[in-house]
Amino acid sequence: SDLTQEGNKPIPKGHAKWKVLGRPPATILKMKKPLDVVRSFRLQQKQRRRTNLGSGLDWEEAKAKWMSWYKKNKKNRFDKIQLADSPKKEDVEAAFEERQERRRRRMEARPSKGRPGGRTRNLANARNESALPEWASGD
Repeated sequence: SDLTQEGNKPIPKGHAKWKVLGRPPATILKMKKPLDVVRSFRLQQKQRRRTNLGSGLDWEEAKAKWMSWYKKNKKNRFDKIQLADSPKKEDVEAAFEERQERRRRRMEARPSKGRPGGRTRNLANARNESALPEWASGD
């Protein structure tokens, strides 16, 4: 029996005892997932199959791929299609040449990897042998 506001009463059975003792903490019934074996051994997972294999295509195959992408996306994602460049061959080749030229300029501006930072030397100019100390000469 238990002492309540109404007097000395027995503790009820089932859910009614929650009024007297309070609700018990919830038991989580969700199963805990076991740890992935590959991740636990820190191994690399198998590579996923790549879907956008557009690197080794010739012009006709690339054009067909672009047109199929356009047909799939013209209804739902027209804003993406408007962002895409022109599919004409001349425009594609001009954009490619422009990207290659920018890449070439960037590579020329980078310092050489053989020595630590500092100003880059213009390798086109001949080396001034007279300005070097005598121990630095190559002979």
